[in-house]
Amino acid sequence: MPGLAFANGDFVEREVIPWNELIVSAAAMVGVFMFIIGLYSVKQNAFSPQQNPLSSAFSKMFAGLALISAGPMYAFLNNSTMSDSLNVDDRSVLSVSSSTLMGDVSSSANSWLGEHLPQATIEAIMGFVYLAGLFAFIKGLYLLKNVAGQNQSQAEGGFGRSLTHIFGGFVTMNITTFSCMIGGTLGISMMCIA
Repeated sequence: MPGLAFANGDFVEREVIPWNELIVSAAAMVGVFMFIIGLYSVKQNAFSPQQNPLSSAFSKMFAGLALISAGPMYAFLNNSTMSDSLNVDDRSVLSVSSSTLMGDVSSSANSWLGEHLPQATIEAIMGFVYLAGLFAFIKGLYLLKNVAGQNQSQAEGGFGRSLTHIFGGFVTMNITTFSCMIGGTLGISMMCIA
């Protein structure tokens, strides 16, 4: 099938970056609507406080703000755990670039993974893993809306489920760093794919 084997970052440029931008843009748009719904719930609280509690309205507004500012939230988490110097004010902090992803791919090509898979395949895997992590991170920010909900079922989740998605997405987006960290901690050099 033509077009499946991309070389030299073409896969990242043609497939990963547009999906990344779509996910981040959709999250910001959902965040705006969720913030507006939260504001409307505050107004509705004046008419029926039992049906529309303020805690639910504020959690929707907070989740909306978190989705709008997903990039700074990621930069805050990244700077706190890995002491990188990501600029919190930069709106493109969640953007994946082919140079960043190709750096992971080129270092992975020298690892045990590179012995078994061609570089284009590693690039595609890293792109999909990054997108899966980004989606989980954004979903965790979205799930913050359920933190203060009344009568929430186990399926809707609460703060724990939201935090699990946020942290799991963050770890997945930085899989090479965390695999090396765990491999170094356990003494298993094979786990480090970078």
